[in-house]
Amino acid sequence: MTADPPEPRQRARQSQGDVAASVGFGQAPVKGGTDIAVECQYGEASETQPGGAYAEYSIFVVDRSGHAEFIKKWPAKPNKVMRPSGNTDLRVSQISQVEIRDTMTDQTLLRAPLR
Repeated sequence: MTADPPEPRQRARQSQGDVAASVGFGQAPVKGGTDIAVECQYGEASETQPGGAYAEYSIFVVDRSGHAEFIKKWPAKPNKVMRPSGNTDLRVSQISQVEIRDTMTDQTLLRAPLR
């Protein structure tokens, strides 16, 4: 049986072009690693990629040596709350930060250090 994803505890605000988002991060130790959860609430406007598709964002965890691991991607939709989550084999103590990146450009848009 899998537990529910952790509730986002750390909060941040992000503005990217026309998009303003409220972002929360959560992490919880589980057998064999860590569950990571992100909650993003997008405003009225939403950026689109060429061809009219919604912008896509990705969750990465970065370990203490600087290696980044992809966790999950999702589309940014206007007036929606998105709750992407996933897991990593890393223990919480091995993770230095969680990043939100633009999937198309790999640019880091938001970074939350873990304590």
